[in-house]
Amino acid sequence: MNVLREADQELAQIFADMEARYAAGEWQELSTGAPMLKRAIAACDCEIVDRYEIGTHHILIGRIIDQMVQEGMRSLLSFDRRFGSFTALDG
Repeated sequence: MNVLREADQELAQIFADMEARYAAGEWQELSTGAPMLKRAIAACDCEIVDRYEIGTHHILIGRIIDQMVQEGMRSLLSFDRRFGSFTALDG
């Protein structure tokens, strides 16, 4: 799993295409060999420990095996086919 930077909307749109997703971006590997985008602000490799099928969706529960996090950058969020970023609420 890779978490993209706020500025990476174009890359996120490429990832919506199942065929093109691994042809885009620059890649490196986590210590487990899992692919990680060099521009990612966070990435992790998980071992699937449980699965749930609910309607047309599958929920996977994983145990993190390896991770990478870069502090101080805003992450890209997607909701209802639009992009944005997280803003903390005071209080």
